[in-house]
Amino acid sequence: MTIRPSEIGGTAAYLDVGTGDNEIPTNSDLPIKAWGVIDQTGVQSILESEGISSITDIGVGLTKINFTTDMVDVNYSIVGSVTNNPTGSVVVYISNTLTVKLVGSFDLQVVTSAGGGSDTANLCFQVVR
Repeated sequence: MTIRPSEIGGTAAYLDVGTGDNEIPTNSDLPIKAWGVIDQTGVQSILESEGISSITDIGVGLTKINFTTDMVDVNYSIVGSVTNNPTGSVVVYISNTLTVKLVGSFDLQVVTSAGGGSDTANLCFQVVR
């Protein structure tokens, strides 16, 4: 099975399963609904994203991520990672510290191995549904 990108209306791809081409017409049919790279240091900022309207700094290592369009429900998955963190070993949590995972937003928290929050310059995440 191979996946080849195609330029049809700017947002299409084809999946070759050996029996022909099956068009995936829009990004709404793809499993990744949103993704982003944010900088939590200083004034938090979105470095790159799709499907994300804004972020809010809600604590050390803690960021609220707001979707451009609400999810249909809260049954989505979030994967996060941190690169080049100066404080050493960290873990990315989908946080229930301040709110639960909502259709319009979720919280990500970066925590050091010692258990404290840590702002990082490169927090990456994907939302899959």
